Amino acid sequence: MRILILRPDNIGDCVLFSGALKPIREHWPHAQIELAVQPHVRNLVEHCPHVDRIRCAYRFAPWLALRLHVLKGTWMLEKCLLHPLFKALWLPRYDLIIYPVSAPKEDWLSVVRNLEAEEKWGFSGVQINYQELDDDRNRPGSVFTRSWQNTQENLWIHEIERTRLFLLGMGIDCECIDPALWIEDGDRRFAAEALPDKEYVGLFVGAADDTRRWPREKWIEVAEKQSAAPTVVLFGGQTDHNFARALEAQLCKRSVRTVNLTGKTTLRQLAACLDRCRACISNDSAGLHLAVASGKPAVGVLGGYHFGRYYPWGNSAMHRVAHVPMDCYHCNAVCRYGDFRCVSDIPVEYVVMELHAAMAASGIQ
Repeated sequence: MRILILRPDNIGDCVLFSGALKPIREHWPHAQIELAVQPHVRNLVEHCPHVDRIRCAYRFAPWLALRLHVLKGTWMLEKCLLHPLFKALWLPRYDLIIYPVSAPKEDWLSVVRNLEAEEKWGFSGVQINYQELDDDRNRPGSVFTRSWQNTQENLWIHEIERTRLFLLGMGIDCECIDPALWIEDGDRRFAAEALPDKEYVGLFVGAADDTRRWPREKWIEVAEKQSAAPTVVLFGGQTDHNFARALEAQLCKRSVRTVNLTGKTTLRQLAACLDRCRACISNDSAGLHLAVASGKPAVGVLGGYHFGRYYPWGNSAMHRVAHVPMDCYHCNAVCRYGDFRCVSDIPVEYVVMELHAAMAASGIQ
C-alpha cells in the first residue's frame, strides 16, 4: 500500500501534526508512507522514523513554486503538465492521500484532485481562512472520498485535538498525539557550542507577520525584568534577523547579556538549542510549539484572532498563555481597530509573571 501525507503548510502546523505520524504508521505497519512538506520544513522531519520518504510538496505542483518565487503567469505550464498525456508520466499514483489541513487552500485542493488515488481523506464543512473557490471542482466535498466535518461548534478547538478527531473519524486510534522532535547528535553538538552554559531564556522574537509580533520595546523590557536566567537567546528565522539585530543592539546598551541566533540555525539545531534553555517566551509562531515539544516551560504571547487553536498544549501550568481578553476574539486576523492591540497591549509584567509561574510549575527555581 502506498500512502501520501500532504502537509504543505507552515512550520508550526507541521510541528503540531508530528505526533499523528506514529499512529498512522501503527495503523499501516507495512505501507510505504511518504510525507510531503515545504522545502524549509524538510530539515525538521527528515529523521522521522514513522515515514519511509520525505518529499518536497512542490514535486506535485511545480508551477506553485514558480508562481511563489519566480513567475506569475504559470497557467500554461500547469495546463501542459496536467494534460492526460503528460500527467501519467510524472505524477505518482497512491492508494491513499491524506491532506489533514483544516483550512485548505484551493491550490492544494486542486493538487489532491489531480493526483490518482483510490482514497482521498481531508476536512470538509466550515473552513477557517477558507477563500472563495475559482473552480467548483475543488470543493472538499468533491475532492475527498472521506472527510471529517468542521462545524461552528468545533471551529476553535485546539489543532491537536482537531487532528485527533480527524484520525479517529478515519478509523485510526490515537488517544495521544503529542508532537515529537527528531534531533540528531550533530544538532546537539551545534547547540553545545552555541550555548555552552545552559543558563538561558529563549526569546522567539520572530513571527509570520508583524500583526503577531510583540513590540520591540516590550521585548527589551521583558529581557531586563525576567530573572529566570542571566542570558537571553534570540531565536527566529532569516526574515527576523534585522528585527533581532536592532533588539540585540538595544539590549547590549542596557547591559543585558544576549546571544542572537536568528537565521543561524536549522530547525533541528534550534530544537536542540531549546534543550539548553531554562524557559522560553514566544510570539504566536512555530517557536512556541517547538519549545513546548521540547518540554521546556514556555509562555505564548498570543492575540485573539485564532484564540484556542494554537495554544501551547499539555501541562497548562508549565505551558502558559499571556493575552489581553477582548470581545472581538476570533476575528480571523481582520482587526476592527486596525492595530492588533490584542497583541501590542499585552503587559510586560503579565508575561514576566507567567514566565516565573511556568518555571515554578516545572520545578525550576
